Amino acid sequence: MLPVSSAYAAFEFADAYTLMTYSGDSNQFVTALGVTRGDAIDAKKSKAYIEIYKDGVYQDSADSDVVNDAYSYAKVKVTDRKATFSAKTNHKIWDYKGKTLTRTTKDSLVSDGPRKKVQMNELRSEQENARLSDSWDELRNDFILSEDEWDIYDYFDTDLITQQMSEDEATSFNDTVLEAIIDVREKDDLVPAVLVNKELNVAKVLFEREEGAGTKVAITLEKNGDSWAVGEIEEQ
Repeated sequence: MLPVSSAYAAFEFADAYTLMTYSGDSNQFVTALGVTRGDAIDAKKSKAYIEIYKDGVYQDSADSDVVNDAYSYAKVKVTDRKATFSAKTNHKIWDYKGKTLTRTTKDSLVSDGPRKKVQMNELRSEQENARLSDSWDELRNDFILSEDEWDIYDYFDTDLITQQMSEDEATSFNDTVLEAIIDVREKDDLVPAVLVNKELNVAKVLFEREEGAGTKVAITLEKNGDSWAVGEIEEQ
C-alpha cells in the first residue's frame, strides 16, 4: 500500500546541498559531500552524484546510485590542498508513481558565505574565473556561436537555465546535461560552459581537455516537447 499524503502536500525536496570541508589530522584532505533528501512521505528513491574540480580542472566524482530511501549521499575526497576547490552535486528523487525531480547545488572553499543563491563566479578566485572565461570565449569563437544567438552559463549555474522551464522539462534537462558530461568526461577537463539558444530548444556543452591545452569538445542537446536528448558531439 502506498503512503497517504496530505491533499495539499507536494512532491518535493526536503533538502539538497553540497558541502566542502577540510579533514585529516593536519587538514590535508579536501572532502566534498552531496546530500539528497526527499520528502519522507512522498519520496521513494533518491540519488546524489557529486564532482570536484581543482582550479577549474575536473578531478574526480562519486555516485550514490539509486537508493531505495528518501535520503542518499555521495562523497569524494582529494589530498592536494594547494589549490582552489569547488564541487557540484546533481540531486534526484522519485515518488511512488515514478515521477522524478532534479536539483543542482554547489560549494567552494573560497568563500564562507551562503552558497545556494549565488552564482559560481562569486565563489571562485579571480584567477580561476579569468582562466575559465578565456577558455569559454575561445570555445564560443571556435565553434562559431555568436552572442546574439546564444546565452552562456557556467556549468555550475545550470539552475539559472532550468528556472525558465517547466518542472518536467527542467528534470529532463538536468538529466541530459549530466548524461552528456559523464559519457565523455576525462580527468583534467576544464569546467564546461553551457550555452542555450534564444528559443531555449537547443543547448551546447563546451569544454577543453588537458587543462585547456587539449581537444575542444562541443556536445549538442536538443529539445523535443518537454524532453531533452544528447545529439551531435564535435571535437576540434
